[in-house]
Amino acid sequence: MSRSPARIAALFPYELWLSGELNAGIDQYATSEGIPIHPLLLRNLSSLQQQKWVKGIIAFGSGHNAINSLNETGLPVVNVSGYFPTVPFPSVLNDSQRMGRLAAQHMIECGASRLVYASVTAKQTGFLLERQKGVQDICHSAGVELNYCMPRLMKTRDVVESQEHWAEAVLEWIQNQTPPLAFITANPFTTEAILMATDQMGWEVGGEVSLIQLTDPEEERMPHSLGVSYIANDWRTVGRLAAESLHLWMEQGTPPPPLQLVPPLPPVLTASSDPSRDASLVVRVRSYLKHSQDYGVTIEEVAARMGVSISTLYRQFQREAGHSLKQELLERRLSHACDLLRTTTMSVADIAARCGYATGHSFAASFRSQYTMPPATWRNVKT
Repeated sequence: MSRSPARIAALFPYELWLSGELNAGIDQYATSEGIPIHPLLLRNLSSLQQQKWVKGIIAFGSGHNAINSLNETGLPVVNVSGYFPTVPFPSVLNDSQRMGRLAAQHMIECGASRLVYASVTAKQTGFLLERQKGVQDICHSAGVELNYCMPRLMKTRDVVESQEHWAEAVLEWIQNQTPPLAFITANPFTTEAILMATDQMGWEVGGEVSLIQLTDPEEERMPHSLGVSYIANDWRTVGRLAAESLHLWMEQGTPPPPLQLVPPLPPVLTASSDPSRDASLVVRVRSYLKHSQDYGVTIEEVAARMGVSISTLYRQFQREAGHSLKQELLERRLSHACDLLRTTTMSVADIAARCGYATGHSFAASFRSQYTMPPATWRNVKT
């Protein structure tokens, strides 16, 4: 198909940090087609009426006031902002739901039986809401528990102060949780706060904590430098597709489809999103038991927490530890009982219940088998 010389399109990037990849995609198409592109900041939108050479607009960050101004121009407009996916213009957007689904699928495939979606605000809108929906869909279909870590963020102009405040809020949330924890984070700010909080807990990414960040290409430096897995939006393709759609609209007079979705880039994975890469099953089980206050935990519950079958747990734990998980759970239970017998005045019946025994008789039988004397006699000897 022969194309006539293109008229000028204008780009209005709202956030300058994002304009790099977006501009690169637009420039790639514009250069191949000989289209002159002139970038303008959104704050210059009021002067658009004087820019008679503008024949088409690619708009990013089209807030409600900007939408009215853009409508008044009567020019073809293609929206690329995920913040306002319901703008009255044809849109080329990152597929944020697909990004959330990919992250959740990866975590579940790595054995996570519970996911935590973390963001700086509980009020999710635009692309953040779409990412959350994607995570929710996968968890619902897979029957996986989904929790939320969304403490209220203190409003402040000081970025460092905000970061520290939110890290403290995350730490308060994490202190009430039992590892392993599998986080899907909404942005670098959230990731950094979680890493600060888990460090204070003495936990390790790739051990007690697994993490994957949903991000943008310009933000890759942070997760990469910290060894954190991430899935990034493909803004370059968004820019290229938006420029092509606008170009054809300007030439042919037919608007593009109302919505075109661009899938995210392939995940960049490290051990941070797969604890099994660095931590053996025995390490993971012992980490979980170390931080659990449930001394009556069953092998079935441990298997569910590790995301493996009971038979796999039995076999792999025996091979790695040299003894059965059943024996390890028994020793843990009885060791805790000894601590309570030696350091408290609790009755034997109460200690039995605290250590997960259904009856005092079963506790006494188990204790005698291990220590050759009843619990009460052992207490008299040791105190």
